Amino acid sequence: MASRIDIDRRVPDVAILALVGEHETFSAPDIERELDSAIADGSAVIVDLTRTEFIDSSVVTVLLRARDEAQRRGVRLGLVIDDSTGWSVRQLLELTGLVSVFPIADSRDDAIAGAV
Repeated sequence: MASRIDIDRRVPDVAILALVGEHETFSAPDIERELDSAIADGSAVIVDLTRTEFIDSSVVTVLLRARDEAQRRGVRLGLVIDDSTGWSVRQLLELTGLVSVFPIADSRDDAIAGAV
């Protein structure tokens, strides 16, 4: 599966960034740029990890920085994780305690409902 970032802005005032495949140091700057842009627009931000197979610490750092910036600007930022999310991604978020740091939804619809 090719790694990519899909951006969905069909819901007003909500930006959904779907991380597809494996993401690490190479893609972290692209993820950061997209998150920064969405947060600067004042949109609620949803990071959909349902098709993410792997993330490394550079991506986790980007997510934490984005969370801090979103909080500073009063913008909601949450994650979507379900059973299709890669095992290593779920394991990383659970073992590091990040599941308690981010609002987590089981579906995009639930995340959108919590964002608007």
